[in-house]
Amino acid sequence: MIYVYFSFSADSDILAISVAQLRRVDPNAAIWVANDAAAPAAVPAGCKEIRTRYPRGENGTGNGLPAVQGELEVFRYILEQENATYIVKVDSDVWVRDVSLFRPGFTVQEGLPEPDFVACEGSRALLPMGCFYRVSKWAVQYAQAYIARRTRMAAWQQGAYAEALTLWHILSLSHLRLHLLPAALGYLSGFTLQGAAPVPAVHSAAILHCGEPYREGGNLIRSPRELTLTRMLMLSSYSRCRQYDEND
Repeated sequence: MIYVYFSFSADSDILAISVAQLRRVDPNAAIWVANDAAAPAAVPAGCKEIRTRYPRGENGTGNGLPAVQGELEVFRYILEQENATYIVKVDSDVWVRDVSLFRPGFTVQEGLPEPDFVACEGSRALLPMGCFYRVSKWAVQYAQAYIARRTRMAAWQQGAYAEALTLWHILSLSHLRLHLLPAALGYLSGFTLQGAAPVPAVHSAAILHCGEPYREGGNLIRSPRELTLTRMLMLSSYSRCRQYDEND
């Protein structure tokens, strides 16, 4: 499968951990790093790199219409270079245990075509999480054409435009096939906080979002990068211990 990380210098340590784990679960993966040319991350060995110059949004989040357009162009370029149909976008703070429901050949129901967009449902019902999703070349083409027709409108220049939600809303207007993996399946899990200790669903979730924001006093707080790194190191250590026990 083909994957792309959108990273910058502050991601270097967590990117290395995420890529190493992804290679363990998908050894034949083609992994690309779309690197911020203004502040590039260290690219893990074996990854292909493309340098980008579009605005990444606040804290490199990928929010804002220029960032959405930039990511779509990266998708298009990589799909063309790899002569591929599907690409999976991965955040640097994601730790992957299982990619089976994102592989080419996955269908929602026997006899139905493959979805053009597959993502995990987040805490908000019927909306996708942007940390790990698969998109087809037809979805990329449709979204690029849709945005190109509307960027001439002044109103379209404003707004936060979170990249996954923007894609989801645009593609929902098309003839393309979209699929959300229900939150109840527990396929994706974020970290919660109990006191000072992160408590992930390490035994069951296929995808763990280590940089999951948390609520404190009613406010949504972005996880500090040091905490995200600690979580990813913990998962890697846990995984190695499990592998050692199974091989013992």
